[in-house]
Amino acid sequence: MVRITAEWALWGKRAGTADGDDVLACSDGQFDREDFGEIIARYTPGAPANLPRVTISWVNGHGDTPHVGMAVQEWSAERDGMGRDIALTRYFCLPYAQLARGPVAYEALYRALGHRTPPAAGLLTADVAALDVEEATGRADQTAMGAAALLLTGDPVCVVNAEGVPMPARLRFLDTVAALLPYGLRSRLTLSTWTDSASRHRIKLSFARHAPEGAHVIGWGEPARVAQAPETVRRYHDLLADHPRLGDLVARFARDTAPRSLRSPDIAELDDPPSGGGSGSAPPQTLGGLLLACADGIDEGDTRRVARCVSRLGSLPRTGDAAERDVLRQIVRDRRILVTARSLDPALEERLYPVVLDLAYGPEPTVEDFEDLRGNADHWLSPGLATALSRMAVTDPAVTLRLAAYLPPGGLAKVLAPLPTGDLVAAAVREPLDRQALNVMCAELSVRGDDPAGRPAVHAALRRHGYAVAAVHWLHPGDPEGQIRRFHGLLAAAHGPVVEARVVAEDFPAQPDPAYLPLLAALAALCSPDARRELTESVLAGMLRRAGISEETVGRALSGTPRGGEEAPAAPAGNGRRFGLLDRRRSQA
Repeated sequence: MVRITAEWALWGKRAGTADGDDVLACSDGQFDREDFGEIIARYTPGAPANLPRVTISWVNGHGDTPHVGMAVQEWSAERDGMGRDIALTRYFCLPYAQLARGPVAYEALYRALGHRTPPAAGLLTADVAALDVEEATGRADQTAMGAAALLLTGDPVCVVNAEGVPMPARLRFLDTVAALLPYGLRSRLTLSTWTDSASRHRIKLSFARHAPEGAHVIGWGEPARVAQAPETVRRYHDLLADHPRLGDLVARFARDTAPRSLRSPDIAELDDPPSGGGSGSAPPQTLGGLLLACADGIDEGDTRRVARCVSRLGSLPRTGDAAERDVLRQIVRDRRILVTARSLDPALEERLYPVVLDLAYGPEPTVEDFEDLRGNADHWLSPGLATALSRMAVTDPAVTLRLAAYLPPGGLAKVLAPLPTGDLVAAAVREPLDRQALNVMCAELSVRGDDPAGRPAVHAALRRHGYAVAAVHWLHPGDPEGQIRRFHGLLAAAHGPVVEARVVAEDFPAQPDPAYLPLLAALAALCSPDARRELTESVLAGMLRRAGISEETVGRALSGTPRGGEEAPAAPAGNGRRFGLLDRRRSQA
């Protein structure tokens, strides 16, 4: 059994009204009401017909983590304002990784969730049975094999003449077809037990009264017509139909859980048996041997070989210990896999990186791991590599900051949003310092400081770490003007456009170290009049004390009281500050 946790939404019309379909209620998770509305509408199978029906879809969550959705649509007992029956959809969404742990079949997922009433609040949990390989193999007939092969074209596949087939049997057929493909394809598959023939939809495999234009048509219980299909489809169909040990093939597919799509060159790899195929000697059966073969395939431009190796790397057992990772990491380093992989088709590159990262740097990369990885990638992370790394279980904020510099704006926001401001700053100023991590910190603090509600957290974090003085000096060595500009941005993020006297008195020392002077210069530009006076007196006091002036004399200097209690001389006309310091500064400017 596999424990799953699902987000949920209810979709339909409100009883007694003329309103259209909308989200009636939803869980409070990473997907909000607007997200659920977009997802359900995107994968609608069309007008309600032949209910109940089940539709399987996919969506990317935070950090582009793949999620699988299941929509169960049934007639409710309610009617709308026109007296028409209302169809209610219960939509469940959960991370693909949870399903892959089983792996879990669609039929079992429906049994676990299909009749559940969502809770009043919170997420929904359930225990789901794992895929029964033997049972799935026993159901694999010529209709299912043909549907699986035709899906490799990327075009919709529609099963007709099944109006009288009960919904559970249709769902079981969809599950059987999926079992005849690598499990990782379920991270992107869209299926439905019934679609509206007259509607335009995104469903790849479904039942319907009539097939839509451009779809491959299969009659229920009949062999699929693949004679005129592309060679890849014909070869894959023959592989399934003629395999002497189909159960072994289905079991191997069930272990191949690395997320993948139906796009080329994934398709080119699927038409070879996972147990071998092709010419030459038998493929390596160790992780190290397969990784070396994968590197050879990249160097030789043999994408089919690379794809086969990636598939097998994702399914072979591993110890997961440090010694095994060290050996695999050395292969990655010596063969420059993270560099040469950039020459691959983007779809294959997208499949390769998660497998290699998990083998050589998983399961939770540290800062040291990241620096080693970045070095092995010639100190540049391609978008595909950065995205794959962002999907790993990164728990160290310092790794998140270093990684964020390589992500596109949307991906950057997703990985930084969950990071508390205090952890963000602490990670950025932690040794060893990293230029890109500090730049990301400054930019993110500026974004958070744009909202006045976010400034207290920025202030507290910067104050706790001395306003990152040492880090800013390291970032702009020998460049006081650059330091001042950087401090100006940090201060504005923490305090807004004006810094008050209270902050100056509480946050900044009376005897500032010379390293603080660029910070104080930036501070002066943001100070209110009272705060600027407070800052000036604080700096003067520090200068006098460092010169050995007694506290008594310092006190008299700051208060304007001369020795012996004599009345202080009048300040020159136009001087609004003690000792005329500010006016002289202005006159010299």
